[in-house]
Amino acid sequence: DMFWTSHKNSGEHALLRAISGGPVYFSDRVGETDPAVLRPLAYLDGSLPMMIRSAKPTEDCIFNDPREGGVLKLSNAAPWGGSMAGGIAIFNLTQEAQSFSFTPADVPELPEADRYWIYDWYAKTVCSVGRDERFEGKMDAQGYGWYVILPEKETISCLGLADKYVGFTAVESLAEAGGCTTVVIRETGCISWLSRNEVRSVEVNGVDVTDKIVRDGCLYTLALEEKPEKAVLQVR
Repeated sequence: DMFWTSHKNSGEHALLRAISGGPVYFSDRVGETDPAVLRPLAYLDGSLPMMIRSAKPTEDCIFNDPREGGVLKLSNAAPWGGSMAGGIAIFNLTQEAQSFSFTPADVPELPEADRYWIYDWYAKTVCSVGRDERFEGKMDAQGYGWYVILPEKETISCLGLADKYVGFTAVESLAEAGGCTTVVIRETGCISWLSRNEVRSVEVNGVDVTDKIVRDGCLYTLALEEKPEKAVLQVR
């Protein structure tokens, strides 16, 4: 359904559209559209990084009323470099802080893996869990969150375009060989990846950009100029 980007609740409305698996319809008055609300929803050419199905509540909250207690947890999945990744959006619809938890298994489309990265999109923090291991957190009253879930690769797991809600769909292919991971990205911008290994060098389209990397624990970020052109990222 429609929403206003200038509304006080535009942030959670935008996240709902990102995980919905459907089109995005906003209906601001002329001159009142906030581009910052829309940028995380679309690529530079205006097309949408689409998830594969309608968003569904996780099984453990289907028969609970999130307005009375607990939280609403919605899951979905999307293509990721020849495989699948996913995410869970969480909405606290109450006037009190609420605890929540979920597992990677709550997104049934995720491929089998020993470990999974869970990336808190808003806090920019990351942790690693097993498929049935519970990730736990607390959500402020009327708060919301977006948690991207990626299978943990031997070298790196690329988040793709970090400033897009479903930016991992920008990873068109990912190949690992001899300690080098080659990633084809749909367009350039703020690119992030997760790895336990220390990165020695990074090239984008054959140009060394190692000195531009920002590292925060297992999270690596490379801020490139936004261009609607494919890029080949090589991480060693």
